[in-house]
Amino acid sequence: MLRQEGYIEDFGVEQTSQPPGSRESKSTTQFDVLRIRLKYTEARRPVIQGMRCISKPGRRQYSSADSLPRVQGGMGTAILTTSRGVMTAYQARDQRVGGEVLAYIW
Repeated sequence: MLRQEGYIEDFGVEQTSQPPGSRESKSTTQFDVLRIRLKYTEARRPVIQGMRCISKPGRRQYSSADSLPRVQGGMGTAILTTSRGVMTAYQARDQRVGGEVLAYIW
C-alpha cells in the first residue's frame, strides 16, 4: 500500500542467521527481515515527513464511512482496516466503508 501511494520505493523479505538488532551471530536459526527502501525527492529529502499511530490496544479509533479522516488537508494518507481489508481512506470513501483508523502518513 505504501508503494502504491508513492511513499516507499520497494520492500522485500530476506532471510538471515543473525537476529535483528544483534551484533553477534551465534544462532543457527533463520530469521526473516523486512527491508524497506525509502523514497526521496530530487532535493534528497525523504518523501515520508511524518507518521502517527492512531489506534492503540488501549484505545481503538473507529470511523464511519461518512466521517473518514483527512490528513494534512488531503496531502497525507490515513490507513484503515475495514471489513474488506486494509486500505487507504480514499479507497474506503470510494467503497463507502468505515473501519478502524490505524495510522496517518504525510
